[in-house]
Amino acid sequence: ALLHSLGCNVIRLYHHASANTKVQKRLEKTPAALLYNHPPEKKVLRSLWAKYGILVGMGDLLGAYTVGSGATWETGTDYTDARQRAAMLESVEDMVLEHKDEPYLLLWILGNENEYGDLTRTNAGSVPEEYAKFLGTVARRIHALDPHHPVCVALGETTILNAIARHAPDVDIIGINSYRHPGFGSLWNEVAQTCDRPVLLTEYGLLCPPFSEGRFFDEQAQADMHMKDWEDIRAHGAGARAPQNSIGGFAYEWSDSWWLEGRPALQDTTGEPCSREWHGLVASISAQGARLSRRLRPVYKRYQTVWSEPLP
Repeated sequence: ALLHSLGCNVIRLYHHASANTKVQKRLEKTPAALLYNHPPEKKVLRSLWAKYGILVGMGDLLGAYTVGSGATWETGTDYTDARQRAAMLESVEDMVLEHKDEPYLLLWILGNENEYGDLTRTNAGSVPEEYAKFLGTVARRIHALDPHHPVCVALGETTILNAIARHAPDVDIIGINSYRHPGFGSLWNEVAQTCDRPVLLTEYGLLCPPFSEGRFFDEQAQADMHMKDWEDIRAHGAGARAPQNSIGGFAYEWSDSWWLEGRPALQDTTGEPCSREWHGLVASISAQGARLSRRLRPVYKRYQTVWSEPLP
């Protein structure tokens, strides 16, 4: 209900849950076993659409964090390994067959900053041509199984766009996780000149949340920065500023992730050097012996205004 009131019309999720016993069996002794060993909560997603009009961008990590590839965390996903590629393709096929006919589905999203090797535990950044070729193979397979929904890749910035342009023409949308400020500068032209495809900000917001005096979260600064980002996203849409390739963005993120800096039950309040637990459009508030509740931050209320405005 809070997402609906915000004006949100789509959320981004990863599918890694499976009702397919073959997939569960193959992955039962891999690091991803606990992700795949249960069926997806499709009733919740159907209700999200039926009651609140909110769609889903459904993703497969495509080996990021070693999910789906069968690789260990220490070695990381290797896109030159045929067995790992086959395992990841099977995971994608499982996702598509599970969700392709559901009313809540908007598009498919592949990967998540896979070229950031140390962060996401893959070698995509070292072998971008091999990664892009694999992306192309996966996109073609998705289109064969489901010709009705577009395929997006979630890149970390624009560093491997040339490889995508050469080897993954079946990827319909260039998704980018970008934290440039204010706005996204030359990003729109970088994609237009290299790939000439629609751009979706698969993440945007504050990489380092603003703290004043080192310990007080500056909620007004958070709201101001998000609004500058959204203005730039909208300003580069169809009929607006050249190259008119923006189709929207996923604001990062819905609520604070308390687990990012250590103890999951407590929120880091030091602000040093840059606490990542304060990205939420809503704050998570805990009370002794009670469930978490939500407090609406100024950024939530600003989005309520701009997301209710009609598009040009």
